[in-house]
Amino acid sequence: MHGFKNTHLNDISKQYVFDTIVDALIKSCLKMINDCLCYGESLPNHEEKIRNYLLENYLDNDTFKNTICNIPLRFMPEVPESYNYSSYTYDGRIDIKVISENYFIDRSDYYIVECKRIDGTSTLYKKYINEGVSRFVADKPKYHTCNNKNIMLGFIVKDLDLAVVIASICKIHDSSFPDRITKKLSSIFCSSNYNICESTYTNKLMLKHIFFNISNVIM
Repeated sequence: MHGFKNTHLNDISKQYVFDTIVDALIKSCLKMINDCLCYGESLPNHEEKIRNYLLENYLDNDTFKNTICNIPLRFMPEVPESYNYSSYTYDGRIDIKVISENYFIDRSDYYIVECKRIDGTSTLYKKYINEGVSRFVADKPKYHTCNNKNIMLGFIVKDLDLAVVIASICKIHDSSFPDRITKKLSSIFCSSNYNICESTYTNKLMLKHIFFNISNVIM
């Protein structure tokens, strides 16, 4: 998919892949909510189980995925990341690793979706930053960044005001990385179900944050 001699075309292609991933995440979450409401199904209040349900039924379900993605993508759960040669182990484990067909040419070319549960408590707000964003921007990041773009996906499991959620996370975010932020976490799209934010850092990374209210389908 990439590999054009014209670097501008390469950039356009990479951006298209990233935008398609973001769109697939949003459409899959919306479909998950609609299906749960339609069939009277509830999801456990558990981050990994919510993520697994989303993957199994939507993101990595070829029947559904082929209706929302017009390029080949694979969404892979629980993938080891950042091999540590001194300990013979991996320093990180990716919630969702997303690859396109270009991965088979360049194995460093993939995207990461880090999932976090949010319930309005300071504990989970802090985890979103300290055990989520920090894995991309810490002194020794646990997660690889090839194309300077990755994604945070927040599952909001209580019926909270999205503006309040984002303001609370922004406060922790901005105080946690004062010397590494080049653009503070800022909202770029708002709807009744979800908000999209962006933040950028001195390591040239741009993080897309998708905060999704799934409280009406949580047990």
